[in-house]
Amino acid sequence: MNSYINLSLKYTLLSAVFWIFPVLSLIAANLEQVQLNASIRLILILFLSSILVLFAANQVFRSPEKALIFSFLLAILFSTYGHVYYSIENFSIGDVVIGRHRVMIGLVIVLFLSAFLVIFRMKEIHTKYVNFFIPVSIVLLVFPLYQIVSNAVRQLVSSPEAGEMNKDTVLAVDENLPDIYLFVLDGYGRSDLIKESFAYDNSPFLKFLSNNGFFIAECSQSNYTSTWYSVASMLNMDYLEAMPPINGETRRVPSMVPYIKHSFVREKLESMGYRTVAFETGFGFTELTDADVYFQPEDANISRVFLGRVNPFELLYLRTTLASIWMDLSGISSDDIEKAIKRDRQDYIYSVLQKEVLNIDSPKFIFAHLLTTHNPFVYEINSFDQNPVVKKFGVKTRGYHDSLVYSDEQMIKVLQKILDTSSVQPVIIVTGDHGPSIVTDKDKSVDNLYAVYLGGRNKNQFYASITPVNTFRVVFNSVFNEDYELLPDRSYYAIGGKREKLILIENSCAIQ
Repeated sequence: MNSYINLSLKYTLLSAVFWIFPVLSLIAANLEQVQLNASIRLILILFLSSILVLFAANQVFRSPEKALIFSFLLAILFSTYGHVYYSIENFSIGDVVIGRHRVMIGLVIVLFLSAFLVIFRMKEIHTKYVNFFIPVSIVLLVFPLYQIVSNAVRQLVSSPEAGEMNKDTVLAVDENLPDIYLFVLDGYGRSDLIKESFAYDNSPFLKFLSNNGFFIAECSQSNYTSTWYSVASMLNMDYLEAMPPINGETRRVPSMVPYIKHSFVREKLESMGYRTVAFETGFGFTELTDADVYFQPEDANISRVFLGRVNPFELLYLRTTLASIWMDLSGISSDDIEKAIKRDRQDYIYSVLQKEVLNIDSPKFIFAHLLTTHNPFVYEINSFDQNPVVKKFGVKTRGYHDSLVYSDEQMIKVLQKILDTSSVQPVIIVTGDHGPSIVTDKDKSVDNLYAVYLGGRNKNQFYASITPVNTFRVVFNSVFNEDYELLPDRSYYAIGGKREKLILIENSCAIQ
């Protein structure tokens, strides 16, 4: 009896590994983009499915060994279909289009029936042959789990410490510390660029900022074209070379995550008594989940994990599987679902910024990474601008244009509410992490929006070509009477996958 239980447990776990491995692999490949809890429901469903498949196959074949082999082959068919289909979609041989669901599903059925018949007719399989799956399953688990665990450890041990950059930190001189708002508008370009390339005039927004005392950098550029690099650099008040390199190489993108989640700026402000406020963004690397106050679209996070609607990671996985047939034939668009999720999340953040955030005790540091102007663009259906030039734009260009309009409308509401309700004049930073991601001219990909409000405090250190790396150096000098030197302003374009080579970009606006 005990041997039977042990054998059943072994086969059950082996079967589960075959079904769950693709999910773990997908997580490992997207660690910087997703939170691990986005995969919990999927892993649970696949685990239960693997048990059902194994049980049903065992009833048919009357052999746990055959059942395990069948489960393994079925897992391969199910998990690889989407990868194969989208790699050969619309591919044809002569006049026959091979890359279609009706052709591919026929092939899947043939493979399924062939596997079934071959296994059914096989003689009894000795357990020692099936034991081959044990080292295979271990290998399948080790690689993605190593990446996941090492990433988690790296985030824990690699975080910069408060005071690391300046050991002689001077605490705030007055008791009424201002709230500090950092709004990173992803991909929001500089006014001259968006007017020339997207026929959008954001002068009403800039006029609102100017009339309310914001400094606006007319020749602003981001320091990097990558969100990871730009945000890490700004929040640590320095360039990448000041952050410990790996084996002397350029910093890899994943290594930036600790410098965003536990930045020098955050740790410094928290040491002064600030409460950190952050939001769920849909991009794991800018989600400060351990903030003092962390806002998510739904209060019951555990309930959402198991009972909420499908999330973007689950959509990504389903697109790689046999389920993509059902999604396509049913007219279910993963793009539309992803856009709906993004739209709801962005509108939720705008709403919270105008309500709940204002009621949090001061002083507080609010970090909001807003993706309204980041692809996919979800507000193009509003058709804000009937300009004939805009009407001729392609879908993405028009989408970016309309998202700029929506971003301006919402940010004016948010900023006005903050200014009207703050008892102590706040510090407000509004900046693009880089220029529009859809521009083709790489020299323009760093042209970003840059505006800062210091609430009547000294703005003399600001200048037309200032870059985000110097932002908090000026803020700390002006607000807390510190003495940070400003760094030379440099902008880089990153190329080369995850070990980017950085190419220096000149600021043509500043040269003029």
